[in-house]
Amino acid sequence: NQQAITLKDKITVLHDEIQEIEKCPDSNINDTNLLLMRKALIQDLQFNEHELMFIGEMIDVKDAEKAWQGAIERALGGLKTTLLVPKDRYSMVTQWVNARNNKTHVRLQVVDSNKDEFVRFKDNGFLGKLTWKEHAYRDWLKQHLHHFDMQCVADTKILDKTPFSMTQQGLI
Repeated sequence: NQQAITLKDKITVLHDEIQEIEKCPDSNINDTNLLLMRKALIQDLQFNEHELMFIGEMIDVKDAEKAWQGAIERALGGLKTTLLVPKDRYSMVTQWVNARNNKTHVRLQVVDSNKDEFVRFKDNGFLGKLTWKEHAYRDWLKQHLHHFDMQCVADTKILDKTPFSMTQQGLI
C-alpha cells in the first residue's frame, strides 16, 4: 500500500541522515544539508577542515550549567549554524555558496582572527556558562558573541527589571 511505501521512504531518508551525522562525531550540528555543504566546500575549495567551523561546534554548555542548555540554544538561535570563514578566503566562499543550491539556509560569517582582544562577559551571562573549544577562532568568537550575551535570571520578576536577560525556561 502507498502509506507503507511512504513510511519506508521516510525511514530510508532518516537512516541516511543519521549516517551522515555519525560521519562527523566532533560536530553537534544535526542539519545534514549543512554538513554536506561544508564537506563539498572543503573539497572544492581545498580548505583544511579546521578552517570552516560552525559556531555551534566551537562552544558547549558546561556540565555544571546543563540546566541552562535549552535556554542558551534558543538564545543563540541560528547563530549555532553560522559557518565561520577566514577573512582572506571569504569572497571565494560566498561566490561558491551563491552559485549552488545548498538545500538549506546558509549563514556565513567572516572571521578576522587577528582581532583577539580580551572580552569580559556579563556577570551571570550565558556566555560564561559555556566551554570554548581550543581553536584559532576562539578569541574572535568570544568577541563576536559578546554582543549577544544575556543575563541569566531566576524568574520573570527579575527578567522584567533586567535588560538583555533570559530565564532558564528560555524566555528572553
